[in-house]
Amino acid sequence: LEKVDMGKALKSIGNGAFHGNFDLISIRIPKDIKCINYGVFRDCQSLKSVYFLGTNYVDIGESVFENCISLSNVSLSANTTAIGANAFANCTSLKKLKIPESVTVIGQQAFAGCSKDLTIVCKSGTTAETVALSYEYKVELE
Repeated sequence: LEKVDMGKALKSIGNGAFHGNFDLISIRIPKDIKCINYGVFRDCQSLKSVYFLGTNYVDIGESVFENCISLSNVSLSANTTAIGANAFANCTSLKKLKIPESVTVIGQQAFAGCSKDLTIVCKSGTTAETVALSYEYKVELE
């Protein structure tokens, strides 16, 4: 299983649904998704790209992309509201992440173990900017 296009009627992805799938390379999250639960893509070490196709309000749960060491391209929904603890922990290939201003909660250690070259793209005065600066990541203001 290398690529996944999920059904349009899907509203959430359950805990650990793809955990440890070493063949998964790319995933397209359907527009009606509201929640991606704990550890859904955790330890998917070949996962490179994640695309959110909609603009709905989405919560990214704890450890969703933790240890996805090949993850380099993430396109979050424009209305993502929360990024859980350890959500992107140890995503060492992630170099740039645009975090929309709708994100008001970023959990502890959300970016722990990421490359110090990570650049957070965000608006000034947002939760994303505050967290990025606290981790000493580069900030690119929109």
